Amino acid sequence: PLPGPRLVQAEGGERESRPWPALTGEVETPIRLSGIADLMPDLVRDLPILLRADEFNILPGTGPVWLYGGGRGGELVLEALGPVARRRLAGFLDSGRRGRLHGLPLHRPGDLEPAAMAAATIIIAAQYVSDMLSILRALPVAPAHILNGFPFIAARIEAGG
Repeated sequence: PLPGPRLVQAEGGERESRPWPALTGEVETPIRLSGIADLMPDLVRDLPILLRADEFNILPGTGPVWLYGGGRGGELVLEALGPVARRRLAGFLDSGRRGRLHGLPLHRPGDLEPAAMAAATIIIAAQYVSDMLSILRALPVAPAHILNGFPFIAARIEAGG
């Protein structure tokens, strides 16, 4: 499960729900870098993050973009991609499935040709960021860029998206 709204103590002892800080500009709570069930969250500490929708318009590199995550997170990131990133979008990666998703190819990370992986920008679009990062780092050829899309996903879900 993805994180829900934060509960804060209100006057009179009642609790109120407040939106995630990424949406309000608050900095009192750190940005969630991975899901609450992620067993190795420290692995993702230095991974570049995508937090706002406009950041999907300035992705690094010029090679293909792959969204690693075929669930709701992948859908949210797909919706956020700007026109330039959409033109670079090659498809989805998933640790367990192959086929097609949203009209695009769906592969396992190890199925990509080494040259394609070496030029790729991979956006991790799920809550198990450390697991996915470990899989990508274990491949014979590393992707050119790996980005953490989970902070954006968590903020969107908490905002009702």
